Amino acid sequence: MRAFLRALLVVLSLALAACGAPSAGSCFNLPWVCTEYVGSGYTWGQVQSSCKGPASQSTCPSANRVGRCRMWSGLPTEVIFHYYAPEEDEASARVQCNTGEWLGP
Repeated sequence: MRAFLRALLVVLSLALAACGAPSAGSCFNLPWVCTEYVGSGYTWGQVQSSCKGPASQSTCPSANRVGRCRMWSGLPTEVIFHYYAPEEDEASARVQCNTGEWLGP
């Protein structure tokens, strides 16, 4: 029984790694930029306490989004920045993404 549970835990861990674990939440520190905390190093409590604007336990909204940028991919500090119109357009969001991975709208 113990071996079965260990094997099940390994399978579930691999499945989560393949699918991507759910984010710890998201936050609007600026009205036109939402940060989604997807790294394993984040908790919902950390998102809530550090957020200066509205925080959510779900991902950033897609309405009016002009682009997304993944930073620190695969690390515990991984985040995805979501940029929104009318304050941002795709060109300026791409410039801000600079060293990140552009994911498009």
